[in-house]
Amino acid sequence: LLKMLANYNDGGDREDDKAKTGGYKPKLIVPVAEAGELVRIMEKHAANAAIQLYACGLIQNIGFKPAYAAKLVGAKKAILLTMTKQGSSSSIGALANLTSAIYDAKGGDKKDFDDCVGPVVKTMQAHKADAGVQEQGCAALLSLTYLHPVNQNAVAKAKGIDVIVAAMKTHKNSDKCQRNACGALLNLSTDNAKNKKEIVSSGGIASIITAMKAHADNVNVQLEGCSVLYNLSQSLDRLLVEKAGAKAVIDAALKAHKKNGALVFKANAALDALAGTGGGTTDSDPKSSSKVITDKSAKAVATGTKVIKLGDKAGTKATTASTKAIKAGDKAVTKATTSSAGTKAIKAG
Repeated sequence: LLKMLANYNDGGDREDDKAKTGGYKPKLIVPVAEAGELVRIMEKHAANAAIQLYACGLIQNIGFKPAYAAKLVGAKKAILLTMTKQGSSSSIGALANLTSAIYDAKGGDKKDFDDCVGPVVKTMQAHKADAGVQEQGCAALLSLTYLHPVNQNAVAKAKGIDVIVAAMKTHKNSDKCQRNACGALLNLSTDNAKNKKEIVSSGGIASIITAMKAHADNVNVQLEGCSVLYNLSQSLDRLLVEKAGAKAVIDAALKAHKKNGALVFKANAALDALAGTGGGTTDSDPKSSSKVITDKSAKAVATGTKVIKLGDKAGTKATTASTKAIKAGDKAVTKATTSSAGTKAIKAG
């Protein structure tokens, strides 16, 4: 029954579905009121590997919704045991989605998951060749480090940054792994100068750029890639980021996804940072941490910057004293959008 429910509720990849259809709609036939029964089942049948595995699969597929997650927090211990014993991607995925949902829920307590970093990193180290484990492991570390300085430092201490970069190098063809890894590095590098240096020394810059080149058509990889390159450019490592070829991949992302307003915003912020002209965040600004640099954090990126929506048929104009920005829908993207020097054209003044 658990296997059937887990498979029935498997709606695919949430983020990719959002990008393609505008929303993720799993079946969710398990009543919220009964979700807590999964915790009891896992505790009662702790020695049954199959029950633990399929229960984790079901939690992975419904646990991302806060209403379910609130009922399933008690399953954390069983999930961690399954993770360490079986090394299953579904157990790590269950943890990733539960963490994300609890963090998003009003009043969600991040401390519930402070002891999860070590087991996730160890499981990834033990199953380096398993793409599913690496994909979900990076997703779990992304969720665990979201607005959580304690876990940011815990991941670094456990050598988690090296593990993430290793996953990127080993599973270059997995767009999910690359996206989740870039997202994790983004959170780890937010307001954390020490982690930025660790990412650079582990070869993170090259891995991010390689990922963006290999998955140029995947907007999620490009969004996360531009965002983490922006973060890394807000430090003394800016010249290393520039030397590695970051400007070329950001320009390519702008050209390929010019109708995606969020990407245009983030890419231009990254180009500004590379050019040394962006306002940027500082290591003392706690509001800048995010799963990605969202439109809501515009003030933390560049005060006065306007977000250009290229998907608007009518187009949006942004002007300085004498410079016109691009019109959405134009086939040619002007230098005012794609060049680091020209990003001043979208400043509000």
